[in-house]
Amino acid sequence: MFSASLLSLMVHSLPPDVRIGPPGEDDHDKDVPMSGTTPQTMAIETSADVAEQLERALIRWRGEWPMLPAVIRLDSKLVGRPKDMTKRELSIDEGRGFVWGRIPLDDLIRYYLANREDPSGKEYVDLGTPIWAASTTAGSSATITNLLAQTPSPGAASVGAALVDLGVTPTAGTTAVPRTFGGKLRHVSYPPGTGIDLSGHAEDVLEVLLDRLSATHGGKNMLPQTTVSMALIDNPAPDTVQLAKDCFDQHCAPEMLDAVKAINLLLDGDTLADGTQMPAVVNMSVGTHVGPHNGQSPLEAYISGSVFKRNLRFPFAAAGNEGLQALSARLELKRDEVDYMRLIATEKCTELLVEFWWDDAAGPADIEINVTTEASGMAKSFIPIKSGSAGSTLVASAVGRRRSATFLTLCQSQQHGTMSCIAFAVTRPAVPPGQAPLPELRISFDIVAKSSDVAIHAWTVICDKERKSYFTRGGPDGTVSVPASDPMVVSVAAFDPISKQMWRDSSRGPASRYNSGASIESPMMAHLSNSLNGRDGTSFASPRAAADATVSLANSTTRKNCTEAKKLVEATYGTIAPAFDPRYGFIKQTS
Repeated sequence: MFSASLLSLMVHSLPPDVRIGPPGEDDHDKDVPMSGTTPQTMAIETSADVAEQLERALIRWRGEWPMLPAVIRLDSKLVGRPKDMTKRELSIDEGRGFVWGRIPLDDLIRYYLANREDPSGKEYVDLGTPIWAASTTAGSSATITNLLAQTPSPGAASVGAALVDLGVTPTAGTTAVPRTFGGKLRHVSYPPGTGIDLSGHAEDVLEVLLDRLSATHGGKNMLPQTTVSMALIDNPAPDTVQLAKDCFDQHCAPEMLDAVKAINLLLDGDTLADGTQMPAVVNMSVGTHVGPHNGQSPLEAYISGSVFKRNLRFPFAAAGNEGLQALSARLELKRDEVDYMRLIATEKCTELLVEFWWDDAAGPADIEINVTTEASGMAKSFIPIKSGSAGSTLVASAVGRRRSATFLTLCQSQQHGTMSCIAFAVTRPAVPPGQAPLPELRISFDIVAKSSDVAIHAWTVICDKERKSYFTRGGPDGTVSVPASDPMVVSVAAFDPISKQMWRDSSRGPASRYNSGASIESPMMAHLSNSLNGRDGTSFASPRAAADATVSLANSTTRKNCTEAKKLVEATYGTIAPAFDPRYGFIKQTS
């Protein structure tokens, strides 16, 4: 099964000379005038209709196809199948049943046509969304070198601390990359010819981790016991982003999973003096938005299923810095009562993807969404959507002449188990240099549950790169990013050391609340927000929490009680976790 988001972006990535339209049309090479006041809308109501439209595009186009990042979760018996679907090399974890990579659109279409009826439990093909750093700054190489000098070789360590963070293309002429700071920072094995170095963000996160491992803060100096490792998230290859949408010309989920797989292989080989596997923490001060934010997306499932090892290895992740950006919204829908979400897409937003998630565990809620879009100089567009239609629903609306059209797509299908999703996507043409910016786009979602009460969550998965588009009724709740939203991950929010309050921009939970009213207890805790260089972010709270946890994991007696994320937090801070607080989790570490 293809996710609604991936289907939407497949349609939006079709080359401009391939037109989605009624069967039988053969005017795809013409610039067809559209009415300036009445958008032309075409409803495609079944998954068979979607397949027909994509197949028509496959037949018509003879040029080079763009690529889309994708993450595939498979029944282990099927893991070999995607290898044959693409001329591009894919990354594979056969033991866990995952495949990921950047895949040509025509290969994705062929794969969809061949396997679209597969249930999500057998196969789930999801969009590989952009990865964002949870802060931006740069650390001090001299400080890092001095602190790493205290660390032992892997064979002499009692615990490991690893980072998965952003890499960059090194400066021209640089030879010793990635930097090892005197041979003390251990890197995973990168493919031959890879030119990659620590980004400023990775350097700063490393500095904060090392500073916390030292005895600077009155705690135990863990540096002499800790091996420090790094897996850098590589930049996408230039030939995979040339024709792709601009939102994918950066680190995306496939590159992150390459780094996660590599750090797992490295840490799996580390042993203690007695021959048993060495315990470790793995920090990820990066995140994205995709899926229901409850551990069920393929990205979350792979990270928690591969990094987490009971009593042994724990992933830590920054909650994100989107607490005041209203990138999410939530409604408690009452049967047959319309409620509303409003979203503003800024003038810099040329690509927008919004996901709506709800739980049909008590029976289909029959969600209907009426979408209205308005902008200065553009006719109002109205799109009705009914989630009860067979398979997926796709709606395309064009305004103005076709080559300068705005297309809006809505795909819906049952996704993970009882979870259902609607994905809404908008593409607007980029503005040539020297021309006036795009108008602000105002989007209204009138939402009703026709069959039962239900809670519905929405996230802006893709928007402008400055992340300025927002829900007008959105708030800080539910802004915790993926993978920090996974219950198997120690999710860390940020605490302001100056005001002695929660850092104002920190994302906060609860991560998800659906029909049952239960929520994912994320963030798990809060830690100090400041870097050592005057910047704030959950990027720096997370490595501090990971460093603190090395004390618990290095002690074999304490480690026996660390069976899950919450138990590790309790063991590290010497207390039974109090009631969960959605602002900061169970614990606020204030020093």
